[in-house]
Amino acid sequence: MGSADPLTVLQESLRGAPIIWKGEYPYFIHPISDGIPRMDPDVLRATRDLIVSSVDWSQVDLIVSVEAMGLPLL
Repeated sequence: MGSADPLTVLQESLRGAPIIWKGEYPYFIHPISDGIPRMDPDVLRATRDLIVSSVDWSQVDLIVSVEAMGLPLL
């Protein structure tokens, strides 16, 4: 994926995400939300770039993440 637009990279990765039904709720499986399957480095970079450009970091004191899900952010 290289230097593609981060939003496009993320959108394309979500288009390929499998969807399963939990009762009447459609649930997508994606490395960003579930940690599986293994995350493509370009998707991780795109996610990082989108977060960094969207957050007012002067207002952030703490980043909280689900156990082990925040490890790719380090």
